[in-house]
Amino acid sequence: MFNRFPYWGWLTLSILLWCSSIYYFRAHRQELLPEQMARLVNEDLAKRERSFNDFMQDRSLTHRIFTDSLTEKEVKEIAELPFYIYAYSGDSLKFWNNNSIIGLNNDSLQGNTSVRKNQKGIFIRKYLKQTDLPGNKTYIVLFPVLITYPIENDYLHTHFAASDNIPVKTKITNLPSHAPDEYKIIMSGNETVAYLAFNGEDIQTWQPDVLFMSLLIAAMLFSIAWLQHVILHLTRNAKKIVAPIIITCVAISIRLMLFEWGLPFHLDTLTIFSPTLYATSRYLSSLGDLFISLVLVLWLLVFVSRHTDHRNYFIKVRSPLLRTITAAVMLSLFASFVLFFIKILRSLILDSRISFDVTHFYEVTIYTVFGLVAVIAIMGISCMAIYLLNVQLQLLIRNRLVKMVGMAVALFLFYYLLGYTQDVFYEYLLGCILVFVFLMDIPSFRLTSKLFEPRMIIWALIICTFSTAIVRYYNEIKEQATRMAFVEQRLSPHHDDQLELSFDKTAKLIERDKQLKNFFYKPSAQARKSLNQHLDSLYLTGLGRYQTTLYLFDEDYTNLLNKDTLTYPELMDEKYESVITNSSYLFYKESILSKQYYLSYIPIYNDTVNNIIGYVFIGLDQKRATSETVYPELLQPNTNKGASGETHYSYAMYISGKLISQTNDYPFPVRLLYDTLKEQEYVYENYRGFSTLYTKIADKRTAVVVHHHSEVIEAITLFSYLFGIQVGIAIIIFLYQVFLSLSAGKLYREQFVRLTLRRRVHLSMLAIVFVSFIIIGWVTTQFFTSEYRKSNANKLQAALQVAKQSVQDYLVKGQAFDAEFIFDTVSRSAAFKSYITTVANSQKVDINIFDDAGNLLSSSQDDIYDRGLISRKIRPDAYYSLENEGLSMVTQNETVAGLSYTSVYQALRNEQGSTIGYINVPFFTSEKDLDFQISNILVTLINLYAFLFLISSLLTVGVTRWMTRTFDMIIKQFDKLNLEQNERIEWPYNDEIGSLVAEYNKMVKKVEENAMRLAQTEREMAWREMARQVAHEIKNPLTPMKLNIQYLQNAMRNDNPNIKQLTERVSISIIEQIDNLSYIASEFSNFAKMPEAKPEELEIDQLLTKAVELYTKDEVVKVTIDQLATQLTVLCDHSQMLRVFTNLLENAKQAIPPDRQGVIKVFATRDSDDVLIAITDNGSGIDEETSKRIFQPYFTTKSSGTGLGLAMTKKIIEFWKGKIWFETVEDEGTTFYIRLPLVKAEK
Repeated sequence: MFNRFPYWGWLTLSILLWCSSIYYFRAHRQELLPEQMARLVNEDLAKRERSFNDFMQDRSLTHRIFTDSLTEKEVKEIAELPFYIYAYSGDSLKFWNNNSIIGLNNDSLQGNTSVRKNQKGIFIRKYLKQTDLPGNKTYIVLFPVLITYPIENDYLHTHFAASDNIPVKTKITNLPSHAPDEYKIIMSGNETVAYLAFNGEDIQTWQPDVLFMSLLIAAMLFSIAWLQHVILHLTRNAKKIVAPIIITCVAISIRLMLFEWGLPFHLDTLTIFSPTLYATSRYLSSLGDLFISLVLVLWLLVFVSRHTDHRNYFIKVRSPLLRTITAAVMLSLFASFVLFFIKILRSLILDSRISFDVTHFYEVTIYTVFGLVAVIAIMGISCMAIYLLNVQLQLLIRNRLVKMVGMAVALFLFYYLLGYTQDVFYEYLLGCILVFVFLMDIPSFRLTSKLFEPRMIIWALIICTFSTAIVRYYNEIKEQATRMAFVEQRLSPHHDDQLELSFDKTAKLIERDKQLKNFFYKPSAQARKSLNQHLDSLYLTGLGRYQTTLYLFDEDYTNLLNKDTLTYPELMDEKYESVITNSSYLFYKESILSKQYYLSYIPIYNDTVNNIIGYVFIGLDQKRATSETVYPELLQPNTNKGASGETHYSYAMYISGKLISQTNDYPFPVRLLYDTLKEQEYVYENYRGFSTLYTKIADKRTAVVVHHHSEVIEAITLFSYLFGIQVGIAIIIFLYQVFLSLSAGKLYREQFVRLTLRRRVHLSMLAIVFVSFIIIGWVTTQFFTSEYRKSNANKLQAALQVAKQSVQDYLVKGQAFDAEFIFDTVSRSAAFKSYITTVANSQKVDINIFDDAGNLLSSSQDDIYDRGLISRKIRPDAYYSLENEGLSMVTQNETVAGLSYTSVYQALRNEQGSTIGYINVPFFTSEKDLDFQISNILVTLINLYAFLFLISSLLTVGVTRWMTRTFDMIIKQFDKLNLEQNERIEWPYNDEIGSLVAEYNKMVKKVEENAMRLAQTEREMAWREMARQVAHEIKNPLTPMKLNIQYLQNAMRNDNPNIKQLTERVSISIIEQIDNLSYIASEFSNFAKMPEAKPEELEIDQLLTKAVELYTKDEVVKVTIDQLATQLTVLCDHSQMLRVFTNLLENAKQAIPPDRQGVIKVFATRDSDDVLIAITDNGSGIDEETSKRIFQPYFTTKSSGTGLGLAMTKKIIEFWKGKIWFETVEDEGTTFYIRLPLVKAEK
């Protein structure tokens, strides 16, 4: 089924997989139809409503919600329910199961099920009254339909609760709009509560998932396997070049169809097929396109190397001129191929958005892995192609030195002609390619299909080293370009167009502000403090990207309680030195702190007369980047993320060579040397693991950006990744080969399943290293994570104590603990907010203050509440633990939209011990520091174990050879084992091998003893068998001899007149029978003891030609021979080998039916260190029963003959350490194969 035409097994599996893929695709595409998405929404709401109904059935639980008698377990279970529930006693909120949103108790909506839209999204709201409890006990339940966020980033993305595939622009209305794609939202009781209206343009296409891609890849592989089998079968009797040409045409057709019609199954929606990730030309428009092309090229190369006689493509090219032209074409193909693949490698690293920086484990993405796989695939394919081209050049250019010189000239000639001279690194790469070719010419380094052979491990190391050098070099160029982009985007000054266009409105509001004008009339310290808070809350908070500094001067230019010492003339000088902007109130100037700096000038006029009563200056200096503060990553939009690699940079700003500002703790020099830039725009310097960029960004301004990197660690880490990917690819290929061989038949199953002892030891040691890496890496990561979290929790608790003490001291001074309303008033004040913000910044945390009911009063981080990410309510589980269980402190892990953080809560109590509020300290670090530390550990482990894996691979080769050396010696002794005299094995150690050797010696002794007894018996049996065979063979001619003599006697007795003629005829008959007896005696003698062999070096080509010449004039059969391009010499006896070939040719001739034109093909080729000879006929073939006995003595299917021909042939071949076997197809023909060792290999 799998190994006979038309290979139904492969075809069936291919069709099955393609059908499964198509069905899977259609089924998931149906889910994106409007009616299916509406169904998903209704099913999701029905599921949530059933959960709510089950919750309401537990009357005991619903009653205890209002009596504050829930257990901690019940609180957590309710918090995990798929709906939001709020229990009200009158207007007082008694219980809530989340702090994402608060469901308000609105009397106007009592008894209704309705759609509620708010800042958090769209919900189905239900109102229920608890009638079996006294008082006004009600439940507000919110079922989420659409969850919205004000910003989009890695954590926050607006989505439907039922499915992420539903377009977020889908309209949800209370009333029908009668649009074509409008569907009802139905709750229990068939009640229509809302309507969904889809816009066809917003409906996205389905993106293939991992399972679908796996089905697609499997279908493609099985299709290629079936196609390859079919092509091999159909081209079996065609010329050798036909099959590769067909494969090439198929591959090109597939590629052209994809280019013309595009990718099927919406594959173009995947990032891997997006040009934004990688594209180099129209024909390689994505990383996925590159992989498809690589697979097709790999298919062609593997087919050529495994299924064609690639060593003899140009064997028949004998004309010197034609050989020269062909060699020139091959050299041109070799040079252009090498340069093309180097160009692709360069483009893959430099022109893609793939990060090849693997030194930070948690920054390695799936596309980094894809990129490295592509690098290894390109290098592997290049080696295979170079190997195949080198083999052809070996046939065309016999002199190795001339060939190497020709390849070098071709490479560097194309290098200059194609204009690659601008990249000097190419010269290094071309030199390495020539080294590769030189190694391929060494027999012990030749490529082989056995992936885990020692030579292939060495080639894997060579490829990894070469790939590491390429990726490191171009990665460094890419990093330098990224650093320049970072300087341009982050350090070079830019105008803020949005600010300039919108500031006029803010300035005019400040001009008319009553409190500001009153301050100019009656300035005082208290009024200034109040004015600062007033202006900050109304006008300046909207300038969130800028740090604002307020300067006030009266009409006489007098400083009005400004904190800064800058005078009015100094600020006016800055104004005149600045650039006019789109706003008449705003002036742009480069800040000495390396960011944008704006200065606003706003004169304030009297309301009644147009006289100036004061001047307002506002300095706007861009804040530090978010990544440099404790500002939560949760609030960073995707557009506000720093440049790639920014967190790994330290930078400083210099004006006139003097250090003005810097980040991080890198020791920048106070002054730059005057010749640092050496009249250049930028300069890179490398020193002790630091790469420093000096670049001018203004006339007197210089930016210095430092990137710390260890070249050795980076190279080792990159090598480890590449080596690991190579091992993974080799294992996948090995498993694929195992599968193919299992489906092919028993012969191949035994080859793959029954591993040798050496291979088993090798694989076992590698498996131990790999498993130990997984276990130790996991244990180390878990331990470090646990310890880090404990340490982090302790630090957070310490920060809480500092924050709590500071807050209590402030509140005590403000007498906030005297009464609850005073606590609320003070906690809500702007001064208190400013105070806790200062404390929070000093501790690198956030601080939230809640009242005793869990309502937020003040926060150092208002954005997270203002934007609706969290409601202004304390977490219910923390509130329950503090209020009901009386815990003094609660530390717990919390999650907001997928971002995990640690949060600590503690009660604020007055002197009487009563709780009047709660303090909460959340630590929004997104655990980047933890990831960075674990990344360093994992990188170290990867490098260590990759090194151990490599060393163990090499050591196991030596160790297993040492272990099996004794077994090899025993095997050799077994080869020499005979029944007469055998050499004993000596082993000096008393170990397991020593026991084996001792048993072997005992066995040899017993064999020799038994052999002596057996020999006598066998001799007797042999004589009996020989006598029987001789008697049988002699009996046949003796009978006619006897009859002839009796006939002659009878004629003489009767005086027959023709006695003379009769005597002559009888004599002739008797002589013929005597000759037959002589032939029989000779054959038995030859088989019993061959003539003494005369070994000599013989050229196989000459021997085969001489044997074939006997049939040149034969009209029955046509015998052809493929001439060898190179001389292949074996050590054999001339007459014996000639007899072997003649015997096989004669048998082939006799196997051809009389009604068929006979064709016999003779072919010889070099196979490693052997010569392989094949003699093929188009006869009737050999049946299965005959195949089993064909080499047995005396067995024959002919009407005449002794049956000793093939037996003697086998005996001769094996005598010269060769092997003979055959392959046959009934009614199609038979091929006999002979393998003999070459002279060099024998020596």
